[in-house]
Amino acid sequence: MTSSRDLTRLKLLKPSGLQTQGQRVRYKQMLFQPDLFPMPKTSLLIFANTTHLSGDRFLSLLDEAQPSVVVDMRPTPRFDLGRLNRKVAFEVFRENKIRYVDTTGILGISCKWDVNLNPALIVNKINKVLRQPDSSPRGPIVILFDDMELLSSSMEIFRSSLASSSRKKWDVCLVEAST
Repeated sequence: MTSSRDLTRLKLLKPSGLQTQGQRVRYKQMLFQPDLFPMPKTSLLIFANTTHLSGDRFLSLLDEAQPSVVVDMRPTPRFDLGRLNRKVAFEVFRENKIRYVDTTGILGISCKWDVNLNPALIVNKINKVLRQPDSSPRGPIVILFDDMELLSSSMEIFRSSLASSSRKKWDVCLVEAST
């Protein structure tokens, strides 16, 4: 029997579902079927809260979403999620041609209180990485977080400021484990 802790909630957030209140972004919660990503969508940003995400759910997300890029916003990137470990995660990235970007590593950020861990500053660095030759995203972008406040403050900033190869506005999806 599956406990409620093992369930993952996926929410597609339309621009009308995002409501900015000062610096914080509020979003309407919407639940969808497991086949949320029937095909890669180049204009989709998937924000994943990894705090309570299992390894199986993480691998399922990669399989279903078929991202071209995984952007890690965690000051201490970890992949020891259940049976998953760093070696297996990077093997999955390699096999699926998923580009992994350790944003905090590139910027030398080692703790969540670092002033440089500001979404408005980081989005420009991510744009530079995504604009490098042969790195234009061909599918969704998954962005990993371990801090819900940082995730919330990043949603609207990334949606409006992250470069899109299709020149469309980004759709936003939030993935988090049920509590």
